[in-house]
Order: sequence, then structure tokens, then C-alpha cells
Amino acid sequence: MLALTSTLQNFWSLIAKSALAKEVASEGRKFVAKAIIGLLAATTAGTLAAFGKVPGAEWIETTVS
Repeated sequence: MLALTSTLQNFWSLIAKSALAKEVASEGRKFVAKAIIGLLAATTAGTLAAFGKVPGAEWIETTVS
């Protein structure tokens, strides 16, 4: 009986760890994606502002806005 209880406990622990690991990994991927998008947005805004100062590139600011 004790062996069966131990086996069921190990099985339940394995399932719980697997579910938790997937949730943590999913949240981690979401965080990394948000960080990359934020970095790209900040970089793009600065780059577009710099390109907008080039003679003949006034259309860039108009297009972005």
C-alpha cells in the first residue's frame, strides 16, 4: 500500500512539475517577445527621426504618422 501511495505521489509530482514548467516557459517567452518589440519600437522611432532629417526624406515622417 505504501509503495502504491509513493508511486501515485511521484506521478502527481511529475504532472504538476510539467504543467508548471510549461506555464513558466510560456510566460518567459511572452516577456522576451514584449522586450524585443519594445526595443525594436524604440530603435525604429530613433532611426526614423534621423532619416527624416535627410534632405528629400520628408515623406518618411508623414508616412509614419
